[in-house]
Amino acid sequence: MSNCNICANFNPLCLDFNMKNSVKNVLLISSTSDMATFLKEKLSLDGVNIYATNRKNINSKEGNINNYHLDVTVEDDINNLFNNFDDLKFDAVVNFQGIAISSPVEFLSSDELKKQFDVSVFSLLNILRNLRGKMNKNGVIINISSMSSYGIYPFLSPYCMAKSAADILLSAYEMET
Repeated sequence: MSNCNICANFNPLCLDFNMKNSVKNVLLISSTSDMATFLKEKLSLDGVNIYATNRKNINSKEGNINNYHLDVTVEDDINNLFNNFDDLKFDAVVNFQGIAISSPVEFLSSDELKKQFDVSVFSLLNILRNLRGKMNKNGVIINISSMSSYGIYPFLSPYCMAKSAADILLSAYEMET
């Protein structure tokens, strides 16, 4: 069993309820959604050190919020990001990354499906590899998934496939580490 817990469903209170007064360092991957912004602001007010990433960020620091540029589809970007965190250990990592490519299967190109999997699955794998040794003993990984990972919705099959694959990847990671 892993020394970090994977929360299957996101609840912003998960960090408060499960880790009351012990959360010090939180990494937010792709932190531009409304949910990510809410969590970043809430945790920042609680004095937590936030390490927030997105494609548009320029590396900067605002109080206890550290912003980093990260294109999750570029493996070197992921590796370089984690090189910034020498001895830093995370109490939580919240993964918000994702895109939704929609297409009927009969018209879906291989390139579109590869792009969907690059963002949702392969980048997650690269992040998990880089997290080795970077999590505190009771740290948690929270992946923002979707109900689409449990079924197929017409014209959203690329998204459904990738979300399902990401959920399976995280389950395997939890079982194997």
